[in-house]
Amino acid sequence: MRLVTRFSCKLNIERNGAKLLGPGLQNVLYTFSVHDSGLLQFSITAKTKGVTIPNSQYIPKRFTNENIQKISTQCIADGRLGITLMNYNASCNGFRGYENPPVLTVVYISNAEPDTLRLLLDTIKAGPSKKSAVEAIEETEAKRKKPNHSVWDNLNLDVMRIIFSYVGGNLAKFRLVSRKWLQALPYLITKVKVLNGREVPGEVVIRIIKKNQYIQDLSLLDCKNLQVTHIKKAMTLPIKRVHTLNLEGCNRLSSQSLFTILISASGLKSLNIKGCDGVDDAIFKDLNPSVHLKHLSEIAFSGNITVFGVRHLVKKFPLISKVEVFGANLTSDFCASILRLQNLVKLIIYYSNSEMLTAGFSCRSKILKKVIIFPVQFSGVCDHPFHLFDAFTKCPLQSLSTNLSPHHLSMYLRHWSELTELTTCELIALPESVEKLCLYTDGHDLLETLKQADRVFLKSLTELRLKVNCEWYIDGIKELMKLHYPLCRVYISKS
Repeated sequence: MRLVTRFSCKLNIERNGAKLLGPGLQNVLYTFSVHDSGLLQFSITAKTKGVTIPNSQYIPKRFTNENIQKISTQCIADGRLGITLMNYNASCNGFRGYENPPVLTVVYISNAEPDTLRLLLDTIKAGPSKKSAVEAIEETEAKRKKPNHSVWDNLNLDVMRIIFSYVGGNLAKFRLVSRKWLQALPYLITKVKVLNGREVPGEVVIRIIKKNQYIQDLSLLDCKNLQVTHIKKAMTLPIKRVHTLNLEGCNRLSSQSLFTILISASGLKSLNIKGCDGVDDAIFKDLNPSVHLKHLSEIAFSGNITVFGVRHLVKKFPLISKVEVFGANLTSDFCASILRLQNLVKLIIYYSNSEMLTAGFSCRSKILKKVIIFPVQFSGVCDHPFHLFDAFTKCPLQSLSTNLSPHHLSMYLRHWSELTELTTCELIALPESVEKLCLYTDGHDLLETLKQADRVFLKSLTELRLKVNCEWYIDGIKELMKLHYPLCRVYISKS
């Protein structure tokens, strides 16, 4: 007996119009198999665990091509097919009884692949093979062993990598080009991003990582089902080539499980653990910089990492150039610890509270280029002094994002002669060095300001991005900008 085809589907079985399967059995998956042994033998078994097909002589768990009267193929493109059996009776020889008038049993197949159903249809039309089972198996093995030379097999990995990078990130479709391409895919997939992470089981995440051992950029964003048990079961992960690891939103990971992950990531340069609520200061206390994360240069974390964790981080990894903090309760000690990093180039802070900040900050980095400081819950302009900015007055800032009031911001802007990008909440007189401006503002107030402004007010701008809270003023703003600043590109969206 030779297996011809096997596939998964849903079934509905009717006998003279009466349904033989209840609603529950119609919504589970079944395995439909076809074997060739002088006759085409069809068998149906339940694929879903805990489900059994009722024992009835009128339910066709098994039948042959001789029982088939007709096949309905109108909906085959939608993955549906109907097989009509004449006088089916499982207790009779050849599964055929005698009924007058004839009784028709119809097996309705749904939720199957159209190509699979077409193969099934062709198999039924061709009928059973005239060859013996041994001859059929030998013929199949001969075809399998026959070398299949393809022009694609002559391409080396470098050329294939260029082709794959040109056509985009979806590489799965190329596995059918040739066997060499199928074997080469794991070597060429260097970036993996798990989509809809909330719905992906933790076991699947581990399986994805283990099947792609040459990943350099791994994003497990919002993989909330990834738990400590999955990490322990995996023991070690093949991520020594990973440079960028995004674990944002993996809130079921603990410091211990994160440590298990990081000891395998010897080449890691960028780590994002924002939203990992189970991770605390212990992670940076346990890491040994002479063994772990020797190349770490970028780190992003949430407010569950306190000043004690930051102190260990700064002490053990002084070469970090980018720090991003989300939801932190800013204190003077917390900020002072971060500002001890001498190689700091980018600093991004979204804070939840800043009432404990006092004056007297200094930044050791002389190469700090970009600073973003905003509250998590945006509540408009910050009218009180924000002493953290005192630390940046001697830094060569090129990009700044803040909600400081125009009065306080103007006092700081004179210190940054190289500033080219600015994001703020109210329009102010800009230094000539600023070329790109982004505003979170009220549409009406901005329109009135532009009407009263001098034509040279924004003369240095080449790009203006506006996020306004009302669409009514967008057209008026565009007209004024086009009239007074025709060389400035304007992008407006509703905040």
